[in-house]
Amino acid sequence: MPRLLVNKKVSRKRDKPAKATFTDPHSPFQKIVDAARIEKRLSYAELSTKMAQAGSNVHPGTLWIWLHNQNGHPHPRSCTPAHLRALGRILNVPLPRLQETLDASRHIFTKQETPVPTAAINAWEEFVGWLENDQRAKISRTVVLNMARRFMASAKSVRS
Repeated sequence: MPRLLVNKKVSRKRDKPAKATFTDPHSPFQKIVDAARIEKRLSYAELSTKMAQAGSNVHPGTLWIWLHNQNGHPHPRSCTPAHLRALGRILNVPLPRLQETLDASRHIFTKQETPVPTAAINAWEEFVGWLENDQRAKISRTVVLNMARRFMASAKSVRS
């Protein structure tokens, strides 16, 4: 007996994936790996195959993302020390040099290097400036309270 089409499948709209933006290699890690890859005349697929033969399996698309990511460095979970060893072995780049450039690309602060402190803002000064430049004749209590809370929160976030 044929099935009745009682319960139709509901078509769900898929959310559009966020458009990722990619750039030419610009960070120290991207530059050193891409320059060595070009010098060896390897495509992303060939480099991926050689890395798999060396014991570190990486998809060619992942390599491309590593070298064209706008952040300038691969995600720590996708680029393991085994991947770096394989890259260094194939591209004839010393492992310490690869790790240095990766750290420089990630802006990891070490014990020798301290981060630059952010500039502190004066919340009261910003609040008074906002009140002076507001064009409204009358301002409600809630608006003033919300703005004061915003300035206070921004002043606290800058200090810590």
